[in-house]
Amino acid sequence: MSDICTSEHVNVVADKLGVDAETVSTFICAEVDYALRALVQDAAKYMRHSRRLRLRTTDVDNALILQGQNSLHGYGNSDPVEFLVAQDKHDTTQKLFFVKEKEIDLGQIANGVEKLPPVPVQPTHSIHWLAIDGVQPSIVENPLVSVEGKKKKRTDLLHYSEQDSLKRRKTLGLGDDSNQVVKRKIAKHMLSSELQLYYKKLISAVEEGAVNKSAAENVFASLSVDPGLQQLLPYLTKYVSEQVTENLTNLPFLFSTMRLSKCLIVNPNLKTELYLHQLMPPILTCLVSKRLCLKGFEDHWSLRNLAATLIKKVCDQYAETYADLQPRITKTLFDALKEKKKPMTTQYGTIVGLTALGPLTIQTYLLPSMIRLLNRFKKASRSKIDEKRLEAQYCLGALLQAFGIYFTRTSMQSIEDNEVLMQKVHKALGETIIPWCPTKYVVEVFI
Repeated sequence: MSDICTSEHVNVVADKLGVDAETVSTFICAEVDYALRALVQDAAKYMRHSRRLRLRTTDVDNALILQGQNSLHGYGNSDPVEFLVAQDKHDTTQKLFFVKEKEIDLGQIANGVEKLPPVPVQPTHSIHWLAIDGVQPSIVENPLVSVEGKKKKRTDLLHYSEQDSLKRRKTLGLGDDSNQVVKRKIAKHMLSSELQLYYKKLISAVEEGAVNKSAAENVFASLSVDPGLQQLLPYLTKYVSEQVTENLTNLPFLFSTMRLSKCLIVNPNLKTELYLHQLMPPILTCLVSKRLCLKGFEDHWSLRNLAATLIKKVCDQYAETYADLQPRITKTLFDALKEKKKPMTTQYGTIVGLTALGPLTIQTYLLPSMIRLLNRFKKASRSKIDEKRLEAQYCLGALLQAFGIYFTRTSMQSIEDNEVLMQKVHKALGETIIPWCPTKYVVEVFI
């Protein structure tokens, strides 16, 4: 191959590029000769391993990739390539190889005897998933993951850790004990730059939503349906837990945080049940906390109602997965309800929370304590302190709503079993219970 690339060829190329290469042309020829030999030999290896006798362009491409170079791109030809030799009469050492071009008869093409070759395909683009929930799908467009390479890498890391541990033990004079446990560093959970940017935008929207609710509507709407956010879930649940604890009297911010929790719960693409242990404490805090605002006349009642609806959603979605979830929540609320020294704001949260869990929970936990709670709230409604009167009115309204929901969603037999209780409630609340009572009971008692 040394007679193909000569110093004259190098000088011609150098002249076209405007470079003086006369002094180094000999060395360049040797390098080109060596590179071509290595490329052809590697391509021949691919040909032999494929059990073929004819060298193809794909063999050359594979050889280039093997050497770490860029492969050649173009359109292949199924017909074998024929090379002809042109030789100078005066200088027999100079040879020129060129491809024989096929002659095409235009008359046969015009008459339809021969067809034109197919038009090359235009370059196109398509969309595919690189990763779904942090896992690369096994499709043609994605590169294959080498399992053996992973195992080898893990083995090397383990070997390095053992050797490193032995060296440290010898340095400290602890001896060589192969039974010692090798401690590794905990791997950090890394987020992609896109998810990090999404997290920053989301947190800023939550903070802006505390000032202007409409400013974060689009962000919350996106969070409630977007897939591919599973990796962000532990960060978001931790954020909710920390912010509720630190901003317990910042009512607008607590509202925005509960809206964030609602989006995490209703999103069907997130596995929220894995992080309920972080998400439930802040929701229960917003439900039964003694004070959620700086001034008692602020509308913290709506926040407690929102927290009650979130508890109902959690129990409805994950009751089958965690059988003890609703009983534990019910016990927590009932313990706060039966204590007489609890503030009325806390007892309001327990009432709306138990009411949201359904008629059976109302019958089991609220109805036995109904008369005691009514007497307490009726007495507080006559207080001279405006804040206490307001709290008592809200608690009476919550009890009346629980009473009405129970008697509108249960059978007539259950109502007849609690007829004595209904008469006592009527004695305490008067005609305000008429819209909730059955027609038969209204006729018997009020008419």
